[in-house]
Amino acid sequence: MVSSASPCQSSTHLSPVRHHGIPDAVIEAAIHGARRFFALPTPTKNKLDIHATPNFKGYTALLGENTNPDNKGRPA
Repeated sequence: MVSSASPCQSSTHLSPVRHHGIPDAVIEAAIHGARRFFALPTPTKNKLDIHATPNFKGYTALLGENTNPDNKGRPA
């Protein structure tokens, strides 16, 4: 059990996982695919908009899920 949160956990609310058994090649392929996707032009990515699918799977543009209309994406 971790007695205190690491800097990663406190700033991102994520915990690193070690010894997960996923081969490095699979992780590298996923990262490569993500980089290729996010390098696409915005109109191409928007064709996969999450709000246009019945199962909410797809792309969400920057500020596409802003739940605070008052700040319009600006830091609080």
